[in-house]
Amino acid sequence: MFNIKSGLTNFSNSRYFGLFIITLILLIVVGGYFVHEHRYKLSVLIDDYITENNNALINNPSNKPKLVATYRDKPPSMYLYSENHFSGPLRFVLEEAASKIGYEVEWKQAALSASLAGLLDTTIDIVPHIRSKTAERQRLYRYSVSLMTKKRSIYLALHNEETKSITKLDDLKDLKVGYQKGNHFSNDFQQSKTFIKKPYLSVELMVMAFNRNEIDVMVVSSKRLMEQQLKSIGASPVKYAEFTIDDTPGLHFLYSQNPQKQSVYDQLDNALLEMKAQGVINDIFRSFTFTPSLKE
Repeated sequence: MFNIKSGLTNFSNSRYFGLFIITLILLIVVGGYFVHEHRYKLSVLIDDYITENNNALINNPSNKPKLVATYRDKPPSMYLYSENHFSGPLRFVLEEAASKIGYEVEWKQAALSASLAGLLDTTIDIVPHIRSKTAERQRLYRYSVSLMTKKRSIYLALHNEETKSITKLDDLKDLKVGYQKGNHFSNDFQQSKTFIKKPYLSVELMVMAFNRNEIDVMVVSSKRLMEQQLKSIGASPVKYAEFTIDDTPGLHFLYSQNPQKQSVYDQLDNALLEMKAQGVINDIFRSFTFTPSLKE
């Protein structure tokens, strides 16, 4: 006699098994897509982990010639994710291009002002994340080819008790405006004589001066970094002006003028142009969940 209960149970088990297989396939497809889309970001983390935990790699460095580059916290293009470790698309772009010409990159953490000084005395070869081209920089350093152009907004941080409304650059008249030395903003900002500019060697020093009320305004390129710095010294939150400094500069590496490295920089530029033409640079930025605007 046919057992109806047993038949229904088998059918139910088969249905659940089928759902399990479908779910498993979907997880594999989604997981594979995620790994593919974020392969560059994952590669950086894996390389850091292997290098840090493999004494053989540390004690037996590569025989490849090195290019010395600096890094700093400039999200989303470069960002610190733990002590002495950083990631971001610019790291992978430079390492990939250097590898194509037979070089490897030796990274050193340094503020922008120290990085630029290192380029001048040729102890540093490359400084990533340079946005604006200026006559002075072009005289002192060499720019790489443009990796891309993308919109940039610069913010003005104010004390919470500030009552003055800042809706245009001229509203900063007579205020003390702090900014990180070495950074270039719009030409209007650089050339303005209506407010007092106060350069600082680092964001940390600028934040501490702001907290002591030595300056009225801070020029901020990353709100996330600013909030971290304020929190680290126990400072009060800031408010941001309605006015922002907006432009669409290129994104470059900055090279030293070291005569012995110019042919290397030529090769590096060619590798970067090839990566750009093949869409590799765009893929790397997308892997880090940041989509650039690739314009020329």
